[in-house]
Amino acid sequence: MSQMAVCALNVMVCLPNVALQNPVRVHMRLHTMGARRLRGNGRVFLPLRVGVLLIDSMLARRESTHASVLSCVICSHAALVRDEITAPPLRRAGPPLGSVVRGDMATKEPRSVLREASHQIIAGGSAGLVEICLMHPLDVVKTRFQIQRGTSDPNSYKSLGDCFRTVIRNEGISGFYKGILPPIVAETPKRAVKFFTFEQYKKLLNLSPLSPGLALSVAGLGAGLTEAVVVNPFEVVKVSLQANRDSFAEQPSSFAQARRIINSEGFGLRGLNKGLTSTLGRHGVFNMIYFGFYFNVKDAIPSSPDPTLEFMRKFAIGLVSGTISSCVNIPFDVAKSRIQGPQPVPGEIKYRTCFQSMALVYREEGYMALYKGLVPKIMRLGPGGAVMLLVYEYVSGWLQRNW
Repeated sequence: MSQMAVCALNVMVCLPNVALQNPVRVHMRLHTMGARRLRGNGRVFLPLRVGVLLIDSMLARRESTHASVLSCVICSHAALVRDEITAPPLRRAGPPLGSVVRGDMATKEPRSVLREASHQIIAGGSAGLVEICLMHPLDVVKTRFQIQRGTSDPNSYKSLGDCFRTVIRNEGISGFYKGILPPIVAETPKRAVKFFTFEQYKKLLNLSPLSPGLALSVAGLGAGLTEAVVVNPFEVVKVSLQANRDSFAEQPSSFAQARRIINSEGFGLRGLNKGLTSTLGRHGVFNMIYFGFYFNVKDAIPSSPDPTLEFMRKFAIGLVSGTISSCVNIPFDVAKSRIQGPQPVPGEIKYRTCFQSMALVYREEGYMALYKGLVPKIMRLGPGGAVMLLVYEYVSGWLQRNW
């Protein structure tokens, strides 16, 4: 109900005492402050407007006594209308919050929460699957650059183009898809965890005193750390397969490689979970910048009514977000690949922890060695980051409209 209508009713309610002494004055107040401003519910306001018209007629015939009485009736009716429209709505009695009751009403809220979580999980899994299928060849190239040890390595690649040509010549096109099964198997839970936890951390941080922009970055950090714990065993298997330079037909399967790692090194930080601290750093830093930059910039740049321009706006922001995140977190990525990949001397562990590996690479190979594989990483995670966010947003929107 409009505030103007309530104001008009308040004026009308205050007039009964005046109505008996000066009906003309009451009529003018009703006419200017009441009938002209009461819009909306005809059933409620029609009697007031009709009453004002009757007073018009009575005053025209100089029937001031009847006009006074009718003015009092209208003012009283105005009080009832005002109380009716300004009273808070009555709440229907129901079970206490948190109680379990059979029936549709009792399950409506849990179902809506479950549906929202399902949307986030399905959309996140779809985004990850599309991104990994499109961008995995560049991930293989990035890993090959990161595990080679300077120009003294006899298998070192001279350039990005040389890497592509060598892989195609020695391993075939399928060589670019080595180690793809672990990421595919991991992508649905990985991205589901990533986007679902991001949404939950974001809701939680809305209750904190943090600014909205900072809260988005902290939520991204939390989502990245949670994602890293889930994905690290798959990363160990993937990197060990990608480091294998044999032809695709000669390399072991993902499950055989996982069994070999478990049998020889176990599940711990020297086995299927080695390099966990580097993975935590890589995913935490990446997602902190990735989500924080994307959503803050997207809110700052006005949206376009043209669907094509709006798609390009989101894609461009996602591309820049993925590129900046990749440039900042790549030292953690290099350390992770050195720890999880084959060691220079078989049987001797050279790269043990995250920062020890970074310091060792810097001391032996120089500062730029911490940025090995940056070009293929940007080529993958720049457009890949944009694709992932766009697929998530569009799939999530479709699910909300249709399910």
